[in-house]
Amino acid sequence: MRFFRKRLEDRLLVVNSRGIHIRPAISIYLLANEYPETKIYFSFRSRLASASDINELVALEVAYQDEVKINIDGPNAKKIHRKLKRLFSNFDRYRVGDSEYIKKRPKNSNPNLCLLKA
Repeated sequence: MRFFRKRLEDRLLVVNSRGIHIRPAISIYLLANEYPETKIYFSFRSRLASASDINELVALEVAYQDEVKINIDGPNAKKIHRKLKRLFSNFDRYRVGDSEYIKKRPKNSNPNLCLLKA
């Protein structure tokens, strides 16, 4: 079986009324950490941020109705792109720790502990 790396670039419109602040940044971070073999980068106004770094995402200072360029490089690029599009279209709908758009949690898991990783 051959392994093919996929590279995907797109632009996403931020429809969250507060832009990308800490809560959306954490949601993006959680999604990125689910696929460690895939690199996800956001660029805005000549600044670059890794999706696996919450501080870099917040430092982009992306506001409502801004367009962010994303670069996804890895084997799950299409799947991550779909999830990011869904996430960006529903930022106001989800809470931190609500991973409905990321993956299905076991019924006995605590959503408040989803950021704790060993």
